[in-house]
Amino acid sequence: MDVILRVCGDSPFLLPEVAEELIRVVEEKNFDLATNVSPRTFPVGMSAEAIRTQALEIAQESADSAECHEHCTRYFYLHPGRFNIYSLTRGTNLSSMNFAVDTPADLERASQLCQLLGNRVDVAGLPEILATAARLDGAKADS
Repeated sequence: MDVILRVCGDSPFLLPEVAEELIRVVEEKNFDLATNVSPRTFPVGMSAEAIRTQALEIAQESADSAECHEHCTRYFYLHPGRFNIYSLTRGTNLSSMNFAVDTPADLERASQLCQLLGNRVDVAGLPEILATAARLDGAKADS
């Protein structure tokens, strides 16, 4: 089974274990889409979707709006009854937190966070990222 992992460029802090879990669910449990976007409980900027390629082809062929063609998974969310969708959620809702990089200020914050994480930036888990971000944000508030 072919699976595509969709990660937008504004989500630099996607956790590898989340990506692996989404892919595993589609491959092993026969879901069309596995997502941590809807409902959102992970921080913004840690978003991903794993999509079975056959389901993506169906969605794109069925899509009737430019928005559904531009945002390739939108059709799934608008027509959930047509697809087998799995939502990966956290026990603690962190959706109010933002790690997305959409503005120059976001890029500066992400760069500073990466500097603080140092050589752990590519292996840091969610607790470490959250603690480091809290230190960073606390230091900015004190300035």
